[in-house]
Amino acid sequence: MKGKLDNQPVNIQSREKYVIDTMFELTPDYITIQDIDLCYTWVSNPWAGYTEKEIIGKTDFDLFSHEDAEILSKIKQRVLETGKPETCNFPVKDREGEVICLEGLCVPLLNSQGGITGLIGYFRNITERIRMENELSRTKNYLEQLINYTNAPIIVWNPASEIKLFNKAFERLTGYASEEVIGKKLDFLFPDLSLSKSRAMIKQTLYGDFWESIEIPILCKNRETKIVLWNSANIYDNEQNLISTIAQGNDITSRKKAETELEESQRKLNLALESGSIGIWEYHEKGQRFILDERLKKMVKIQQKVFDGTLGSFEKYIHDEDVQQVRDAFRRTLENDEPFETIFRIKLEDSTSRYLIAKGMLYKMQGELSKITGVAIDITEMKEGSERALFKLNEELARSNKELEQFAYVTSHDLQEPLRMVSSFTQMLAERYGDKLDADARDYIKFAVDGSKRMYELINGLLAYSRVRSKGDYFTEVDINEVLEEVLRNISLSIKKRKAEIKIGIMPLIRADRNQMIQVFQNLVSNSIKFSKGIPKISITSKEQEDNYLFSVEDNGIGIDSQYYERIFQIFQRLVTRDEYEGTGIGLSICKRIVERHGGKIWVKSKPGKGSTFLFTIKKDL
Repeated sequence: MKGKLDNQPVNIQSREKYVIDTMFELTPDYITIQDIDLCYTWVSNPWAGYTEKEIIGKTDFDLFSHEDAEILSKIKQRVLETGKPETCNFPVKDREGEVICLEGLCVPLLNSQGGITGLIGYFRNITERIRMENELSRTKNYLEQLINYTNAPIIVWNPASEIKLFNKAFERLTGYASEEVIGKKLDFLFPDLSLSKSRAMIKQTLYGDFWESIEIPILCKNRETKIVLWNSANIYDNEQNLISTIAQGNDITSRKKAETELEESQRKLNLALESGSIGIWEYHEKGQRFILDERLKKMVKIQQKVFDGTLGSFEKYIHDEDVQQVRDAFRRTLENDEPFETIFRIKLEDSTSRYLIAKGMLYKMQGELSKITGVAIDITEMKEGSERALFKLNEELARSNKELEQFAYVTSHDLQEPLRMVSSFTQMLAERYGDKLDADARDYIKFAVDGSKRMYELINGLLAYSRVRSKGDYFTEVDINEVLEEVLRNISLSIKKRKAEIKIGIMPLIRADRNQMIQVFQNLVSNSIKFSKGIPKISITSKEQEDNYLFSVEDNGIGIDSQYYERIFQIFQRLVTRDEYEGTGIGLSICKRIVERHGGKIWVKSKPGKGSTFLFTIKKDL
C-alpha cells in the first residue's frame, strides 16, 4: 500500500484490511481521499506524473492548471455541500503537459456520526479509450464518406430488409433522398411485376447467399424503371450473426436498351440482306483466301468442285471483260488503303449474266497482312429497269438534303442572337458587379461565358457544315501549291508556337472550289499540329490516278484506333475530352462533306501512338 488511510469512519479487521490493500495495489485505477479543504490525504497510486509524496497535502490547484483545477473544484465542492455523489468525465494536463482523460466518481467521506469529513474519489484513465473511440469515429466517418460519395450506387439493409444506408449515387439513380428511405423496407424500390421475385432474392441473402452480377429492376421516384446489375455481400459480427447486407448496383438500362436495339438491328439487317439480295465476303491477303457467306454463294451459284476458296477460283465466275477491273479494285485498296468499290458481271450456267456491286473496307492484321471485308449486292434489276425509280429517289434525297441544310442554317443562325445576349449580359454582370461577388459566383460567371463561347463555336461549325453545298463557289482551276501557301499563312502562329516541320510534295492543278480546298487542308494540317505530343512532323503529298487525284496528310501524332475510323468523320464526334484538346468535333465532318461534293472519298489509316495519315480523292472530271 502506497499511502496511509487516516480518519477512517469504521474499524477494519486486519484480514479485511489486507484484502483491501491488495486490491488497491492491483488496480490500475486511482483512488484518492481528500479532507474537507480538498487537500489530498491518501492515494492508491501515483497519477498525473506525480509521486505519492508530491500529491499528499496538495490540492488540485497545486497539481493541475488553473482551468482544470477550477472544473474539478466545482464538482467536489458540490459533493461536499450536497452530500450527493457525482460522476465526472473531464480532461486534464499531467505534469508533462500531456492531456489525459479521466472519468470517475466523487462521494462524500463520512465519520461515525455521519458527518462529511472529506471526499473519496475513484478515477480511471480513459485516454486510450477516448483515442480509440476518436479513431473509430474517424474511420467510421471516412468509410461513410467513401461509400456515400463513390460513383457506384451502394445500399445497406438489415436482416429485417430495412434500409440503413443509401449513398449519393443511389440518390442520383433513383431520385430519392437518403432521408426519405432510411428505415423503410426495400419493397418500394421494386416494380410490382417483379416484387415477388425481388423479395425472394433478398430473402436468399439472409441465408448467406450473395448476388453476383444479378439483374434486378428498380422503380425510381419518377416511376421510371431501371435495370440494375447487382453484387452483394453479408456483414457479420464476431459471433457470425448477420448484421446487414451491402449491395452495389450498376445501372445497365442503357446497355440493355442498346442490346435490344442491336438485336432488332441484326434482325432487320438479316431481313434486309435476304430481301435485298445482299451477300457478305472477305478477302485475306495471305493465300488470297476469298470467303463467301451462304447468300452470296447462292447469288453466284457457286459449285464447290470449281470454287476452292481463293480469289483466283472466284474469278472463273466473273465475266472475262470485268476480271481486270476487279483485280484493279483490290490492288488500289491494298496499296492505297482506299475503300473497295466496283461493279462486275457474273456468268451463269444458262449463259445469262447478273450485275453485282461490291463494296468493302481494308483492315490491317498482324504484320503486313491485311483483309478486306465487304458486301456484294445484286443490282441486275436496277440495271435493267430501275433507273427511273433510282432517279426519283435521288431527287427526293437531294431535296431532303437541301431542306436539312436550310433547316441547319436557319436554326444555327437564329440561335446566335439569344446566345449573344446571354454572353453579353453575363460579361456585363461580371464587369459591373464582379467586385461584389464571391469567388463561387465569379466562377459561375466564367463557366457561363466559356459555355457561351463553346456554343458559338458549335453554331459556327454547324453553319459551316450546312453551307458546304448550299454556299459553295463554282469549280475553277485551282493550284494546290497556292492553296497550301495560304493555309500555312493562316496557321503560321500555330506552326511557330509548336515548331512544326511541314514537308510538301509536288501538287497538281485541279478543278475545285478553292475556298473549300483551303478548308480541307487547313483542318487536316491544324489537326496534325494539335494532336502531336512533341514537335509536329507533317508530310503532304499527292498522286495522280486514273479518275482522281489522291492527296495525303501524314503526321506523327497520337494516332487513332481502327474502331474509330468511321466515327471521326461524323458530326460532333470527339475521341478526346475538351480538357485535353480544344475543338467542336465538326472539322472532319466538314472535310468529308467537301470531299464528297468534289466526287471523292476521305478516309484514314493510323495506329495509336504511331501517327495518322488522312487520304482523300478529288475527281478529275468536275
